[in-house]
Amino acid sequence: MSQFLSKAGDFRLKLIQLMLELWRPPPATHTFPSLSIWFRAFTHLRNNFDGGCGPFPAGLIDNAERTLAELDASTSRKVVLHGDLHHENILFSSTRGWLAIDSKGICGDPGYEVGSFMLNQLPAGATEAVTTEILNQRLVIFSEKLAISQRRLAQWAFCHAVLSAVWSFEESDDWRPTIRLAQLLEKL
Repeated sequence: MSQFLSKAGDFRLKLIQLMLELWRPPPATHTFPSLSIWFRAFTHLRNNFDGGCGPFPAGLIDNAERTLAELDASTSRKVVLHGDLHHENILFSSTRGWLAIDSKGICGDPGYEVGSFMLNQLPAGATEAVTTEILNQRLVIFSEKLAISQRRLAQWAFCHAVLSAVWSFEESDDWRPTIRLAQLLEKL
């Protein structure tokens, strides 16, 4: 088990190094979409349900909208983000080292970048306590290495989880596991 955790920790450190290498200020004139464009999905959801939240818990959507507004208002630095940096979008090349693939190219707060990673590669069927512990461990490492508060990273991951669930719903995919993660992240 400790060997597994060591390998997972090594991977996270490589991911963090890759994040820091990728993040650059956007050029003065750029066409990268902003995170606010992605988060218009919340407005679309409400428009499709006459101001309601459809199958989603109203309080959760309300909180995600409030949290997003607070995060956006307090963003001090915007960079070009990968936008979907998780386990399956990171490869190792013997000639080029660690590479990020399938970049979405979005402009926003660096804290948003951890959201995709937080939601992936969690043990299937794990208890709430085990999942929460894994999420907390990830937040500690990301916070320390990226110099972004755990609270802020948890809030961005929460907003990303809700957004991901809304996207899944729009694509007729099962959104319930992602909402479960959003509810856990909301408590952190």
